[in-house]
Amino acid sequence: MAREAILHVGLHKTGSTWLQHVFDRNRPALLAAGLAYAPLGACHGWPMVALAAGEAAPARMGRVIRRRARELRADARAGRARALAECLDAHDRVLISGEQMSDALEAEDMPALRRLLGGAKVVVLAWLREPGSWSRAMADQRLRGGASLADLRARPPQPRYRRALEKFADAFGAEALHLRPFDRAAMPGGDIVADACAALGLAELAPRLIRPSAARANRALGAPGARLLDLRARALGRLAPGFAARRPPGPTRWLADRLPGAPLEWPPEALARARRRAEPDLAWLRDLTGRDIFNDPGKETAA
Repeated sequence: MAREAILHVGLHKTGSTWLQHVFDRNRPALLAAGLAYAPLGACHGWPMVALAAGEAAPARMGRVIRRRARELRADARAGRARALAECLDAHDRVLISGEQMSDALEAEDMPALRRLLGGAKVVVLAWLREPGSWSRAMADQRLRGGASLADLRARPPQPRYRRALEKFADAFGAEALHLRPFDRAAMPGGDIVADACAALGLAELAPRLIRPSAARANRALGAPGARLLDLRARALGRLAPGFAARRPPGPTRWLADRLPGAPLEWPPEALARARRRAEPDLAWLRDLTGRDIFNDPGKETAA
């Protein structure tokens, strides 16, 4: 039976998708080092939501439910639950990675998640991005979803650290949370994979891991692509408020993602607004960990 189950829960915009494809591509190397990557596909978030949320899973999936409907089939759930249980029975340390666990699971799902993990000690591993930087990165995703630049600058996205992490602290204990700042300047060689290996106690493994195609990573929008999506959002917005968001870009997004160019400069006042909006969550983090994760020295905080 697993001694330790490590839940990598993101957070969003911290290289999670890239890490998951690296983990998936390097299963044999990880296993040889004593860490099993759970047999739930490359990205485990939605499968874990389907297993832990039960009947509430369709509502939690929201817009992605059409693409993830297969996760909800009874036979798919049973098969994934069985595969996870067998993995936990067979290996000492098991890694489960999916940022959707942080935003789609709720406090009431934690008992079911605990049962899925059996008697293993639970470690919750998360990278946190500074609020201004997170807001700027999330703006690209919102643009792809139909938002306009004006709306995003007036009401910057905020990371909601407390909503993402408090349920895990309550369920598994604050000491189960291992939080690291997403700051490439502080990572070995500026590499999230090397930082992840260090967090997992496998620092020596990082240089030997195969890196899949960068196409697996979520790319930042170039300024021309951002302006194209903004033009579409404003044009459709004249038809009716929210019209563009209800009809997310298809071909326009495909083209925007492929237009070259440096990222769009974000106004300092928008970044400052994002940081002000995040202050209650930052205060909660300071209370939880006893430190300022973004400014105090040291890379990892065990709450």
